[in-house]
Amino acid sequence: MKRDTHRMGRDLVAVGILAILLAACSGQSTPAPTSAGTGLASASPALASGSAAAFDLGSIQDSVAYIETQGTFVTADGTSEKTYTGSGFVVDSSGLVVTNNHVVTGGAFWKVTIGADKTLHDARLLGVSECSDLAVLQVTGGGTYPVLPFAAADPTVGEQIYVAGHPNGDPYTLTNGIVAKPPAPADTSWASVHDQIQITAQTFPGNSGSPVIDAAGRVVGVQYAGGLPGTAIAGESFAIAAGEAKGVIDQIRAKGNLDYIGLNGEVNADNTGIAVISVAPGSPADKAGIVAGDLLTNFNGASVGTDGSKSTYCSVLRSHNSGDTLTFAVTRGGATLTGEINGRPIAAVAATPPPATSAPAITPAPATPTPSGSSTANDSIDRLQPFIPAATWSTCIPSTTGYAASVQTAQCSASGVDGIWYDFFGSRADAQAAFDADISAYSATQTDKSLDQVCASENWYGTWYYGTPPPSPDPGRRILCATSDTGAWLEQIDPKTNVLATAHLKSGDAAGLYKWWTKNTLVVEPAN
Repeated sequence: MKRDTHRMGRDLVAVGILAILLAACSGQSTPAPTSAGTGLASASPALASGSAAAFDLGSIQDSVAYIETQGTFVTADGTSEKTYTGSGFVVDSSGLVVTNNHVVTGGAFWKVTIGADKTLHDARLLGVSECSDLAVLQVTGGGTYPVLPFAAADPTVGEQIYVAGHPNGDPYTLTNGIVAKPPAPADTSWASVHDQIQITAQTFPGNSGSPVIDAAGRVVGVQYAGGLPGTAIAGESFAIAAGEAKGVIDQIRAKGNLDYIGLNGEVNADNTGIAVISVAPGSPADKAGIVAGDLLTNFNGASVGTDGSKSTYCSVLRSHNSGDTLTFAVTRGGATLTGEINGRPIAAVAATPPPATSAPAITPAPATPTPSGSSTANDSIDRLQPFIPAATWSTCIPSTTGYAASVQTAQCSASGVDGIWYDFFGSRADAQAAFDADISAYSATQTDKSLDQVCASENWYGTWYYGTPPPSPDPGRRILCATSDTGAWLEQIDPKTNVLATAHLKSGDAAGLYKWWTKNTLVVEPAN
């Protein structure tokens, strides 16, 4: 329930084409070539010498990329072929494009368009940084593209900025805002960034990898996350500051992958480890026997993911050279397996684990950013429509969830509250388990009192009946009402559905939230 940020960068959709094997992926660890005379700070004279007043914002589009990543991944809804989309920008006239690691990692192949030309070109992945969430692609087929230069210094608070990209896979979009907070460290469930800036420009899924640009046309950051509607940071976006981004990109170009063993993974929903979504073929992790669906629980003697972030994982990577031997432990099919990166691999096992045991965590701790990206289509949200009131349904968009067993989440809005989420589960037992986990997380107390009597004074849970209380045959709808540092939350689970609905009021007025709920049923009971 404590959802302050949304995962903008890796929305998933199945694509109806022939199966793509990850073994077809190449170039994951290939060092990036160095182009003589084309440094990251170089640009056309119009960009390099133009003043803030004279710079033509319309020219930014010529350097902005739309990116598609296709591959096979293990996620909460099982192993399937999927497509990720995101944004990027040109840093070398030969077609060198910067984006986020979470947009491209684990793909079988990549397609890129640049500028107004919507021709999809093949691209090679030259290298990534797992922890700084950056990646470099090389567009193939020749061609010369205008470069966006990096600013010489990080931006200051209050400075005007623009974000250029392809939200939700839509046509090119430019939004504006200011820098809200200066660079500061940020640990998330999928990365560990040294210098993150907060900006007020509106961004959406698909903006991952978008350049954040100052009034003179210089890149001051690489966008990678955004705050959830209805929270204290709603409408805020987050970017990797130019200083860190440029340094990491320089290293990737010169030496290839950085802070890398070849895992595409995120902290699991219950903070018990890092769920492995995919593994780059030929990478150190692949050679060590780690497979998609594993749960990495220990890395070089340190437990990982227990605080909801990849901080410890990234500290291990950053404290060692790429060829060092590192021990690890993974959970697979209920068994704990051990091995070494750059050393002894896992012994052969009979089977890989079921996907549900390693569903990735996609909601980090409150007030920390989550990645941004989008899909070209997402029909799975339609399975929620029968359970959502019609007036609310019209506001819903596909979203992400922190519940490991959730099949699909919809993020919606309604008058009187700051946000509503619907989680659809594969079974009633999974939905009940998620509800029970939230009861435990809030130390909620069961009550037989009238729900409106206790909602404002304590965290509680109880049962609300459609008709009269027992011995009436009407089934009860379980309700949880709780308050936290992020506001008031109300959950309901219907015994006739596999849907868990959550409403949020950031003012923390739990009694007011309860009054809203009594007038606005969240879940529509299916027909008998």
